[in-house]
Amino acid sequence: MFVQKKIRVSPYLWLFVIGLAIVDLGIRHGKVIEWTPLEMLAYLISIVMSGMWTMLLCKVLARWLFDKKWLLFFFVAAIGIVSALTYLSSYRFYFIFRNIPNIVTLRFVLEETTEALSFVEADMLTLGGGAAVSLVFMVIWYWLIDRYHQQKQRGFPVLNLLGLLILAPMAHNNIWLMQGNTMPGVNMAFSITKSLEKFFGNEGNIRVLQVRHIPPLPQLGEAPPFNVILIVNESLRASSNSFYGYSRITSPRQDEFLQKKYRNHSFIFQRAYSNSTNTHLSFPSILTGILPGQSHQDLHSMPTFYEYGKMFSNYKTFLISSHSHQYGNFQLFIQSPYLDKWWNRDIGKKEAFNTYGADDRFVAQEFVNFLNDPDLDEQPFFGVLQFNGTHFPYHVPEEFRIWTKKTRYTDDYDNSIRYVDHWVGKVLSELEQRGLLKNTVIISTSDHGDGFGEHKDEFGHLQSFYDEGTRVPFWVYLPEMLQQYKPVLQKNINTTIHNVDIVPSVLDLLALSNHKALQDFSAKLKGKSIFSPIPDDRYIVMQNMNSYYTSQFAGIGVVRDQDKFLFKVAGQSAGMEYYNLADDPLEKNDLSGQIPADKLADLKNFLRQDPFLRKWLKQWFFQDL
Repeated sequence: MFVQKKIRVSPYLWLFVIGLAIVDLGIRHGKVIEWTPLEMLAYLISIVMSGMWTMLLCKVLARWLFDKKWLLFFFVAAIGIVSALTYLSSYRFYFIFRNIPNIVTLRFVLEETTEALSFVEADMLTLGGGAAVSLVFMVIWYWLIDRYHQQKQRGFPVLNLLGLLILAPMAHNNIWLMQGNTMPGVNMAFSITKSLEKFFGNEGNIRVLQVRHIPPLPQLGEAPPFNVILIVNESLRASSNSFYGYSRITSPRQDEFLQKKYRNHSFIFQRAYSNSTNTHLSFPSILTGILPGQSHQDLHSMPTFYEYGKMFSNYKTFLISSHSHQYGNFQLFIQSPYLDKWWNRDIGKKEAFNTYGADDRFVAQEFVNFLNDPDLDEQPFFGVLQFNGTHFPYHVPEEFRIWTKKTRYTDDYDNSIRYVDHWVGKVLSELEQRGLLKNTVIISTSDHGDGFGEHKDEFGHLQSFYDEGTRVPFWVYLPEMLQQYKPVLQKNINTTIHNVDIVPSVLDLLALSNHKALQDFSAKLKGKSIFSPIPDDRYIVMQNMNSYYTSQFAGIGVVRDQDKFLFKVAGQSAGMEYYNLADDPLEKNDLSGQIPADKLADLKNFLRQDPFLRKWLKQWFFQDL
C-alpha cells in the first residue's frame, strides 16, 4: 500500500514569505541601499512577523474551517484578494511617492479622496493583472492550509500567538520609525492601526497648527461705519464659476448679484491665486496674512482676520463654518477670546455632509441667527463665513442635481458649486433685505481649486500648481460709502493677487496699515493691499510644504505677471515647468527649456531671499542658489 509521506509545511511557508521579501527588495532596491542597520533590522523583524501571521492564520483555518468548504473558500478568496490589493496598491503608491503606504499616505487617501482615486484608475489590463495576482495568492493560501490540515496538528498555536503579542505592540508603537522599511503587509497593517489610534484619540497634526500666542491687542475706539465679511470657499476653482465665463450656469445667484444688480459695486478679480494647494497651509494663511513659507513662530504669533476687527470696541466678530475644525487641529488655532460667535460642524454637532463638512445651509442659518441676536443691537460686525460644500465627494440634495455624471466628477462638482452658490445667495439676500449692503464690505475667495484630469490625468489639488488647482474665484463688493476705492480696484482686477493680500487689504481699509501699535504685526505681512496700486511685476509664491509641514507632494508654484514656474518633486525625481499664460492660458505648452536668461536670473534672485525655498530648490533644481 502506498503511504503518503508527511511533509512539514513550515519550510514552504517561510519560502513563500521570503520569496515575497526578495521580490519586494528587488522592486525597492533604490531605497533599500539607503537603509541604516537599524532599518534593516526592522525589515528582518517584519519578515518574521509576516511569517508568524501567515502560520497562525493557516493553522486556525486548517483546524476549524477546513471541513466547512464554503466558509473556507470564502476566507481564502478574501485573504487572496486582500493580499493582492495590499501588495499591488503598495507598489502603485511606491512608484508615485517612493514609499509604501504609511500613516501620511493613509490620511491623504481619507482627506483627499479625489486625488487618491486618480492613482488607481483601472483599465482592463490592470484589472486582469490584479485578478491574476489575487488568484495566485488564493492558490498559495489554500495549498498551505491544506498541508497544515494533512499534518493534523492538534492544540492551539500558543507560542506563535505569544510571539505576535510581543512583537505587535512594539511594531505598532514604532511605526513612525519604520515607514517604508518593512514588508508592505506589515507596514500597511500597523499604519492602519496607528491611524485608527490617532483617529479615535482625536489627535491632529500638532506640527502644523497649535494654540496661537499673541499679545493683547490695542483698543482703538469705535469701529468705522461699515461691516466686513470674508467668505472662504473650499476647493473652489475660478474656471468653474459662471461669473468667470464657465459654460454651465453654476453660480446663478452670484451672477445676478455681481454682474447685474450690483455691477457698479462689484469687482471680480481675474488673476487671483491661492497661497497653497493644501488646506492645512492655505486657510491659516488667509486668516493671518502669513505666507506658508514663513516661520511657525510668525504664524502662531499673529492676529487672525476677525481679531483685527475686535480692536474696535463696538465690532461684533464671528467665524461661522460648516467645516469640522477638529481637522488638522484648526480648533486650537482658531479659538480666541476676541471671537464673539464661533460656530462649526463640531460645535453644532451636525452630521457629515461630505468628507469633513456639514450642510452649508447651516452657515446661512447661523449667520441669520447672528444678525437676529439681540446682543448685536445694530452694532457693526466683522467676521468670516466658511463654506465647505465643494469638497469631495461633492454631495448635494437631489433637487440640486442638475448635471448627472456624463463626465467623471465634474458633474458632481458643478452641482456642488451651484448648491453652495444657493446658500451664498441666501446670505447676500439677507443683507439686501435688511438694508445692510449700504454699509457692508464683502470679500470672497477660496482656499484652492480642484483639478479633473486637465493635466497628466491629475485629479485634486496637491500634485501641482496648474491653474485649475491654484486660480481661485476672488470678488469684492464695495458699498457706496467707500466708492473712492473704485478706480484702484478696477485697475487691480487684472493684476496678479493672492489670498495673503486679504489681511493687508482690510488693514488698509480700516486705516491701520501704518498704525504704530500694529507695527510688529504689519512688518510680518508680505501681501499687498488690493485697495492700493499693486505692481504688475510682483512675484506670487504658492507651496504645499515648508519647514514645519511635509506634504506627500513637495512642490512650489511661482507666478509673475504672465510667467508661471512650477517645481515639483515626485519620488526621487524633480521636474520644472514654465508657461507663458498670455499665449498659453491652459498651460499645455511647457517652455522650461526656453526660459529667457534674464527671467531665470531674476527668478533665482527672488527665490534665494527665502531661506527654506533656497535650500529646497538648491537641493533639487538650482545648485547656484
